[in-house]
Amino acid sequence: MNPSLCGECEEGVFNFTKFSSLFSRYDVEESYENGLEYVWSGEQSQDRNCAFCVLILSVLHSRSDRSSNKCVRVRVYTFTLEANSSYPDPNVSPNLSMVYIDLGALGRAAYSVYAEEDPGSKAAEYISTRKPNEMVDDKSAFEVARSWLSQCLEKHAGCRLNNDSRLPKRVLDVGLGKFDDSLKLYEGQGKIYPYATLSYCWGAEQPGKTTKARLAQYKVSIDIMSLPRTIRDSVRAVRELGLRYLWIDSLCIVQDSDDDKAEEISQMRHIFKDSCITILAAGASNADEGFLFRTPEDFNDYVELPYFCPDGSKSNMLLRPWSAETSYDPLLDPVNTRAWIFQERLLSNRLLIYPPSPHPLQWQCRSNQLANGGALCNLKDAGLEGLNKSPTDKKQSKPDPDCWTSWTNLVRNYSDRAMSDPRDKLPAIAGVADEFSFLWGGSTEYHAGIWSKELLRGLLWKVFKPKPLAHPPVYRAPSWSWASSSGQVIHPFTNTIPDPYLFKILSCITVPRNPLFAFGEVTAASLKVEGVIKQAHWNVRQGLLVDPTICNAEKARIGFGFTDDQDLQPSQQTVRCLLIVDPITTVASPYQMLGIILARNQDDTHRRVGAFGLSSREWFRDGQREVLDII
Repeated sequence: MNPSLCGECEEGVFNFTKFSSLFSRYDVEESYENGLEYVWSGEQSQDRNCAFCVLILSVLHSRSDRSSNKCVRVRVYTFTLEANSSYPDPNVSPNLSMVYIDLGALGRAAYSVYAEEDPGSKAAEYISTRKPNEMVDDKSAFEVARSWLSQCLEKHAGCRLNNDSRLPKRVLDVGLGKFDDSLKLYEGQGKIYPYATLSYCWGAEQPGKTTKARLAQYKVSIDIMSLPRTIRDSVRAVRELGLRYLWIDSLCIVQDSDDDKAEEISQMRHIFKDSCITILAAGASNADEGFLFRTPEDFNDYVELPYFCPDGSKSNMLLRPWSAETSYDPLLDPVNTRAWIFQERLLSNRLLIYPPSPHPLQWQCRSNQLANGGALCNLKDAGLEGLNKSPTDKKQSKPDPDCWTSWTNLVRNYSDRAMSDPRDKLPAIAGVADEFSFLWGGSTEYHAGIWSKELLRGLLWKVFKPKPLAHPPVYRAPSWSWASSSGQVIHPFTNTIPDPYLFKILSCITVPRNPLFAFGEVTAASLKVEGVIKQAHWNVRQGLLVDPTICNAEKARIGFGFTDDQDLQPSQQTVRCLLIVDPITTVASPYQMLGIILARNQDDTHRRVGAFGLSSREWFRDGQREVLDII
């Protein structure tokens, strides 16, 4: 079917000569200067059935300009990505991505470009993206998912091939095929079978979760209709992928057994690393929403327009409005606000991602990122590079700077994520910590989120975005650990040279709840240090540190204090500043985090309440050396 065009649009853009000059350019940028421009008459648009006029009118209407009878100057230009040499004409950019309609002060609109998934489509030879299949539960979507998985397993040398992956302690046995309705718990720990994992938002207490009372029955059979929709959808997806076993936390961990929870949390690194594939229910904010059901009514916003091929033949292309709502940003997914899902995503070798509607099915492995239909895919994962090393890589005999940078990036992106139980702060990242310990060769101890060989730098964290009630009502970490705070944490860049006279760590002790697993929950911790300390007045709201012995208000300002807790009371405090890093030995900005702000407890121990930065070390010259216990 040939799209209908008016004479103005046909003359201005849609003829072979002008179209080729614009759409066949190899410009890896917005080609505004090389765009086509013509005068469009709104008076005639009401009387013609022109597909491109419909787009121009939509730009006017989107700017609340309903006066369609005016004449406007239209500029059309494109945005392209790098060319692929496998396409017929090396001078043609097959990754044509966007078409812009610019009406100057009246507005501008961007449109994504697609070709039909049709063997007879000549445009498909020059346009790499296909009309996405937003329906994620139909036959073609599952065929695409199976092909992604098989290609990764067979061809991706960069992906970890766990040919001897062993089953976790418990998995769901979903049956021998997609027509097998049986479902039960299977305890086959140590046996070699491929299995899938599910990563999803609970949202609330899970009906049908495994308990001590249900365990025996679940080993015989589970009524799938008693389970939340997301779990039912994951069972179907795993059957469609041709796998038999599936690990889901609410069913494969006995939820009312502290011992079983502790044992399984210590195995998280292996559960997700050894999984053949992780199904990520990215668009569901709770387990009752599911991720397979979609309605097709919202997907009919494509406009078909002519496409002139370089050989002179004529085909069709599809344009679809691009906006922040229709482009896929995974950082906005409900799952990416949750703490537990952070490590599940990072540790997984392969992810089959079900994003919010109307976005198509997505794939991410350690070698590739794909979207069903070839849409642009940018699945952001801060810190993933730290986990990309192969298990066969040589272990590190000393801290790897890349590992340290990756770890601090991970902490920044994880630290303000939500969790139902505040005690989960360390357990929810324990699998990633376990992996980093492996990458570091097991040569450094882990103390409540801080590595012993980087303890000095690890203490210099700062809460970048404090939250109300930042410190939880239950104990989960010592005050000197970033895990004690709920705000977003950053570690400032420091290239420090340790000065034992300035600051010395005498001992650091953490007591894990599980003695056999150092990366999980801790019940107590203490840090004994020797250093230079001095008292100051702190205006918490303004962030100012003031020397109480200086009367001149301007001269009394000595630096800035950054609170760990937005609701720290009172707002004016007398505090003790412990110097950790000498600015002379630090490559940093003038107000680098030089130390931590302490408050004295009744038993003469100290607790951290913030961090500080000074522009000069002069203020500390008359400070006192003390041995302090910080808890």
